[in-house]
Amino acid sequence: MRLWRILDWANINQRRRNEKDRWVKRYFYRFSYRRPDRRIVRSESSNKVGDFYEVSITDEDGRTVYGFIHASVVEVFGTEEEKVIKEEKKVKKPEPKFEVNPQRRSTASFSAGGGFSNLTGDSGEYWKPGFYLNGSFFYPVASSVSIGGCVAYHRWTPDEEKLTEPYSGYGIDWDISGSATSLEIVPSVRLTLAKANSFEFFTQAGAGLSMIKLDAKVEATYLWQHLEESIDKQENRPCLLFGGGAVLGKEGSIQFEISALYHIVFSKDDRTNYFSAGIGLIF
Repeated sequence: MRLWRILDWANINQRRRNEKDRWVKRYFYRFSYRRPDRRIVRSESSNKVGDFYEVSITDEDGRTVYGFIHASVVEVFGTEEEKVIKEEKKVKKPEPKFEVNPQRRSTASFSAGGGFSNLTGDSGEYWKPGFYLNGSFFYPVASSVSIGGCVAYHRWTPDEEKLTEPYSGYGIDWDISGSATSLEIVPSVRLTLAKANSFEFFTQAGAGLSMIKLDAKVEATYLWQHLEESIDKQENRPCLLFGGGAVLGKEGSIQFEISALYHIVFSKDDRTNYFSAGIGLIF
């Protein structure tokens, strides 16, 4: 049999693999055979079909010719086994779909909560720290940007000791009661700074309206004299707020929102500043 004869039926069967098994075995055969010119040639083959070994030779023109040679004319002097991975058909994977703000899945988020509120500045020292209650709503419009707003109610009570400290040596009996409140409605923008599996950090800013009300009563008794004065004042003034916070918890389970905000209310002659920090439940 001529070395360079191509056996079509062997070529067809040499690529068959067991489709049920991902791993296949490949054998390398080392053998020698005698060329027609009586020269003994040593070679190796990685494919055997029946009694035929696949071999290759280079002719006088430098071309490589592939063919099969029968086992009866070769002398095998070694084999080597190798475990290889079968070639698999390449399946085009679909392009990943990016969602707008994956954490919220393009749905609105609502939260309700409360916490600590404290007036700052020169007038803040005459008021005790108070509390606030709030509700917020945000809707994602981009991967890290949400728009919405919040409604909050703040309340503080006067610090009688601070207010009467300048008159402590005059024997005046003071009684100061009442409260100062702020009801604010503030459209806001929220920007997500960083996000992980169970938490995200954000910053927030907004501008809106604050309805400030002062309702207090001051009573002073000195010897036989008794003085009493009521204060009832209300203003609707523009306000700003800014700050940040974090969302804790995985989507689909209970989530909490921690925030810290600074508020500025602009009045005719001055401005009122206060700071708030608290926690809320997202639903």
